Amino acid sequence: MAYFFISSIFANLYGLIYFLDHRSFNLPAATGASQFYTVYTEMIYFSLITIVGVGYGDIVPLLPFPRMLAAMEGVLGHFYVAVLVAWLVGTFISQSIELREKEEERAPEQPMDE
Repeated sequence: MAYFFISSIFANLYGLIYFLDHRSFNLPAATGASQFYTVYTEMIYFSLITIVGVGYGDIVPLLPFPRMLAAMEGVLGHFYVAVLVAWLVGTFISQSIELREKEEERAPEQPMDE
């Protein structure tokens, strides 16, 4: 859910940048500044493709600021996945350790054979 929220924020930023300067992205020629819905859906698409790291290349940021923003979104997307996986692995390991400690407490101590 947070992944889509982050992507939506970046899509809004891309749309704002596009409306401020139409040379920022190479959107299809049919997309004009007056077609808000079309621009917004294109920017949602571009943002989702960027955050997951696919980067098809059909929409490309042309100016330095949109390029850096897209690069930042890509890094943030990979960082988010890395943190999520690390958190899940950490949770799994801590639960495994807790279960093992509980099993050791329940099991009676067995005398060692001499």
